[in-house]
Amino acid sequence: MLQTTERRWRCRGAGTVGLASIDLVAVESSLHRLYEMVRTADLGPSEGLIGPLADARAEVDELLDRYEPSLGEAAEVASGLRSFSRTPAT
Repeated sequence: MLQTTERRWRCRGAGTVGLASIDLVAVESSLHRLYEMVRTADLGPSEGLIGPLADARAEVDELLDRYEPSLGEAAEVASGLRSFSRTPAT
């Protein structure tokens, strides 16, 4: 968990790290890939499933809908931070 403290981040149990010591290219890339996976996830048909499987599918579908916007925003923030820190993109 990162907590901001005067332009530095304190990682629980890991001490203080500066923005430059975080691999922003990897963070940005990972968030964009995860966002695309969530955005394009295909759970298959919802019709004809037995009760517990239908319930689980509906729950996963709801979670994907809930977290897709946040993942997109997080990916954009990571892009902005990388740009701000002038770390070259891959």
